[in-house]
Amino acid sequence: MQLLRSLYHWVRSRIRRLTGFGLVGGFVMVVGVALLGLLVEVLQVDPRVAYIVVAVISIESNFLLNRYFNWKDRAKTGSFWAQWRRFHAARVFTFPLNQILFNLLISLGSGWLLATLVGVVVTTVINFIGLDFFVFSEERKISPEALEIEALPVPNLSISVIIPAVNEQATVRACVESLLAQVYKPMEIILSTNRGDPTIAAIQDYVDQGLVTLVFFDRPADWVGRDTNMRRLLGLNEARGDILALTDAKIWAPEDWLLKIAKLVAQGEDAVAGITERMPGDKRFLSVMWDEAFFRENVRWNVRHLTPENFGRVNGLPVTANIAFTQQVLEAIRALFPVHDIHGWEDFFLSSVIKNAGFIIRTTNQVVTHRMHKVSLRSAKHLITGMAARQFILQLPDNEFAQRRHRLAVIITATQLAGLSFLLSIGLIFDWVMALYALLSLTVSMLLGLGVYNAIIANEWRALFFPPLVLYQIELWIIGYWISTILRGDIPGWLASFLKSLRIILISILGGGGGT
Repeated sequence: MQLLRSLYHWVRSRIRRLTGFGLVGGFVMVVGVALLGLLVEVLQVDPRVAYIVVAVISIESNFLLNRYFNWKDRAKTGSFWAQWRRFHAARVFTFPLNQILFNLLISLGSGWLLATLVGVVVTTVINFIGLDFFVFSEERKISPEALEIEALPVPNLSISVIIPAVNEQATVRACVESLLAQVYKPMEIILSTNRGDPTIAAIQDYVDQGLVTLVFFDRPADWVGRDTNMRRLLGLNEARGDILALTDAKIWAPEDWLLKIAKLVAQGEDAVAGITERMPGDKRFLSVMWDEAFFRENVRWNVRHLTPENFGRVNGLPVTANIAFTQQVLEAIRALFPVHDIHGWEDFFLSSVIKNAGFIIRTTNQVVTHRMHKVSLRSAKHLITGMAARQFILQLPDNEFAQRRHRLAVIITATQLAGLSFLLSIGLIFDWVMALYALLSLTVSMLLGLGVYNAIIANEWRALFFPPLVLYQIELWIIGYWISTILRGDIPGWLASFLKSLRIILISILGGGGGT
């Protein structure tokens, strides 16, 4: 229903532009056919040359008419030549796509007319989305919440920043320097790490100057699983600030990060949870997908506060790369702080503990930190996260967010099994060629539908191509979830070691999030 509502509101808000787009397309087509006839029949121009001439005129006319009529309100949001280049870049993509789709349908037995019509419909939808979200993109507006936070008075509260880190020498210096550059200076920066860890050497000068305080964790030999939250707790225990801000060594903080947190806490908030995004200016495909996919890994808040009442309905939970709370919150949760976590849902464990202690978390998309991770599909990470999700549910069966994730896993799995059964039935009753055709048709239709939806909600034309990769990541998550279910959440040491090794190998080959 949410998908249908989003599509309805999007179409309704653009009905005039959609109509104009159709009229321009029809006009250009009619004029193009007439011009082609004039060149070939009257002026005796070679048809191949005439086709090229008409194609160029049609493409340029399409750009000019759409720019000055259908998107005239956005004509000044970018330079003429920048929009011209983006328009032709999109055309370079849609032409081969149309040819691939046409040949695929023909090879599957469709008639040329049906294949042509399908190609026209698909490329028309993609062209409109490309024009609306890419060629003539809309200027971003300042949100009312941003203005609200900006208007708040500057408080007089001290802030401690805690960073757990192991083998983070590649990014920790940039992280620390972003904290030292804050307009609202932190009282202290605490790095919780191992003795002799190479992370320390990267910031040794800041340690010597007293700008960074080191806290060491001597990991016991019999410790099982991850220890990142233990490092956080050790850092928190040493912190003296009124506000305790958690982040990671792979995070770069804008200069107003701590200022916004301090302003909100001064208004009586117990805790503040922001969001993480790609680095400013990072336009790489996978970086954008992390932030803009319809089933994104990183939360965008759709509520103002995270409370016991809405905990199971929100679209995500706070992450420890961008959360802060008061000393009073720490005192209440210190004994319950989730230090033992095997696979990686420690962020969500912490949010659950804060919620269960009776505190409300202020959630906002205006408190932002930026990731410095290398970019990859994070295949091993998603498999491990699926396992962690099941472990989380087994440990906290009454947790509303965990119950929702369980229902989602069951629904996705049931849908896949039903689809597989349907295709097997077609193959057994009719023939396997028909089953293959049905599979391809359903897959292409689903991917196109999800792609259009993703492009609409993300305001990003490349989101048309996110669904195959996102579904691949979801499938890995589901596999990990059911592996953990079969093993009843008790992941054998050999399997955990294998997955960790696999993740390290993939990170070294493709790049991705490692370290803590």
